[in-house]
Amino acid sequence: MNSVLTHKHFEGRWIGETIECESPAHLWHIRLRGSWLQVQTVWEGHETIGAPMYCNLIAGEPAFEIKTELSNFRAQLVDAQHFIIAGWDTNDMRGGVGPAYDVVFSRPGIAELNARNVWLEWKQNQTRSEREG
Repeated sequence: MNSVLTHKHFEGRWIGETIECESPAHLWHIRLRGSWLQVQTVWEGHETIGAPMYCNLIAGEPAFEIKTELSNFRAQLVDAQHFIIAGWDTNDMRGGVGPAYDVVFSRPGIAELNARNVWLEWKQNQTRSEREG
């Protein structure tokens, strides 16, 4: 992709797919609010929209940070159609048993079909960086 990715690319609707674990889709609507994002979320199959999350943008990178009581999570824009949050699907949905799983967020439509391939490429790059670093 030739265009430069910016924080503006996060705005809009996203569908999150948990990788390597069966889980409902994470449905997000993101609004850019200066130096932070407002995220409205709902789980697939639920009508209740959760309280908004407020996320800090990371200066100079197409990324943002979500701070929770237990951990901080980093969302990294991979391209204009996908971003990934490593370990976002925590085991709280499974009674505290098992690992956390990565979630790929895609724009609704055709981009969703590529989510797993985007994740595989991202994971290979992460592994390569760890070996070289």
